[in-house]
Amino acid sequence: MTAILEFSARFPLRAAAVFGLCLALCTGSAWGQAAPRPSVKGPALALHAHIFENQPAVEALSLVYPLLSDAGTVELKPKENTLVIRDTLASIHRIVPVLSRFDHPQRQIQLEVRIVSARAETFSPPNRSPLPKEHVERLRDMLPYHSYEQLAGTLLEAGEGARVNYQLGNRFSLDFRLGTLVEGARVRLHEFQVFRGATAGSGEKKRLIVTTLFLHLNQPVYLGLAPSEDSKEALMVVVTARLPEPATGEGQRARTAGGGKP
Repeated sequence: MTAILEFSARFPLRAAAVFGLCLALCTGSAWGQAAPRPSVKGPALALHAHIFENQPAVEALSLVYPLLSDAGTVELKPKENTLVIRDTLASIHRIVPVLSRFDHPQRQIQLEVRIVSARAETFSPPNRSPLPKEHVERLRDMLPYHSYEQLAGTLLEAGEGARVNYQLGNRFSLDFRLGTLVEGARVRLHEFQVFRGATAGSGEKKRLIVTTLFLHLNQPVYLGLAPSEDSKEALMVVVTARLPEPATGEGQRARTAGGGKP
């Protein structure tokens, strides 16, 4: 009887333990089905198609990217000259005014280009072309050269988006595409190239520089070309962009200081 009573006392405990484990497993499974984890939804997105009437849409891409939210995207449709923006309303409200200002009617821009020879030793050629004092001081601050001679230069004017091929005297020529004036303050020169050698159509030309320039109005950009860092000579290209003054007459679109020809 004692053994039976002992057995009967243990059995309910074991059964209860097994039943409790089963109940826990079943209950956990039931809870998993009855209470699924809530999904995290992103912000609501809106769509805006911006059609450009005056300027190329591709030029505006660099303005849009920094203004997009983490969920935003932009698509270029070149045939329609359109940008399609998908983003939050807050982001679109930031972007649209920027694009509207960018899409202004075509403007004329003046570019002053100077080709300058730099030398480490003091050098005073008899027929030295004048180089403005502010350029000389700036070049001496940046470079270990003492003498600067202007070899060629020009002041030309072109419309936004124009392809420019320009001959500077008999020794140098330029080739680039003028970008769009952004926020009335800066412009890009695409594929800016400087050549030395024969004039167009007569012999070989040597390309000295090819780059993309980002210009702020009235702020010169200086490009240098030298065989090595410790070279005694270098060739400098100084480029400055400006807005033309209001025309007082027909005048000449391109004025040269060194014999340039369009």
